[in-house]
Amino acid sequence: MTFNKAKDKQLLVISILIIIMTVVIFFYMFAKTPESLKTSRNGVPFFTPAAIHPESGETLSIETLVKHFKGN
Repeated sequence: MTFNKAKDKQLLVISILIIIMTVVIFFYMFAKTPESLKTSRNGVPFFTPAAIHPESGETLSIETLVKHFKGN
């Protein structure tokens, strides 16, 4: 099997550009996240752990508690 050196260089350049673009996009995505992707409509952060009901031991999402106390 023979390889064309120009084609190999072209594939290398394209691969490097794709890797650089991927790193830049991931950095931008995590560094400049819009506020709408950080919290829910009720202002609860998305990665908030669940709360435990003190009497029943049942786990409740914070979103459910916020809706309950806001009256939604």
